Amino acid sequence: MTLWFLYKAFRGSYSMSISTALIVIWTAYTHWLNYSHSLMAAVVLSLFTIVQCHLREKSASLWDCILCHFAFNFSSLFIGDPLR
Repeated sequence: MTLWFLYKAFRGSYSMSISTALIVIWTAYTHWLNYSHSLMAAVVLSLFTIVQCHLREKSASLWDCILCHFAFNFSSLFIGDPLR
């Protein structure tokens, strides 16, 4: 949740691209120790973060991001965790 408030704060000073890049870097850094340190995990996490930043930008609602994150986590019950 804090991440999306950070995104909004970054957008106050930077463009969408720079704000998204900063969030991707922050997410990769904070999640790195929790996962297998694989390139695939980094790519999946980065793409997911970009999608969520785009959702936050276009909808101006945090609920879309929450639902997207829920769907991502819920799908891992059926297809396995793509980050492990």
